[in-house]
Amino acid sequence: MVQTDEALYTAYHEGDLSAFDCLYDRYKRPLYRFLLRRGLPQDAVEDVFHESWLSVISFEKKQHFKVGGFKAWIYTVSRNKSIDAFRKANIHTEENWDEHINEVFSEITTEQQQVDIDCLALMKESIAQLPFDQRDAFLLQQEAGLSLQQIAEMMKVGRETIKSRLRYAMNQLKTWLEECL
Repeated sequence: MVQTDEALYTAYHEGDLSAFDCLYDRYKRPLYRFLLRRGLPQDAVEDVFHESWLSVISFEKKQHFKVGGFKAWIYTVSRNKSIDAFRKANIHTEENWDEHINEVFSEITTEQQQVDIDCLALMKESIAQLPFDQRDAFLLQQEAGLSLQQIAEMMKVGRETIKSRLRYAMNQLKTWLEECL
């Protein structure tokens, strides 16, 4: 039987170390990929990734994921820590984003290897060109699989704002990727 994230988190804080291993195995790839695609330099991604998991270890059980569950909480922690890393690295502008985009999307997954290389490159470039808030909403929905409500709570905006950001992002991506569709 597959345990819920919350049950694993509780079990870990009650002394079951294998529960942490299960959580880590569930989220290590998608969380790392999410951080990579946010545009931080590789070394900062590593730091934020590890700091996020340290938060899992150090916080008391169920204290921090009342509404959206563990998944929304771990992505919120990672997003907040990555924002701090952006500030620390002085990466604030879209111009700075361009400097990091090649590194961000350098890892091609097995699934992506099936996709035409030109369209994949265009898609990555298109996502990178989205305004920061639209890009975050898009990645949180597509990469992390979070709900509109979870994303809204994470970004501290209304659900309708997230719907608008996603609609604008999807429309823009559709326009840019028309030749690949």
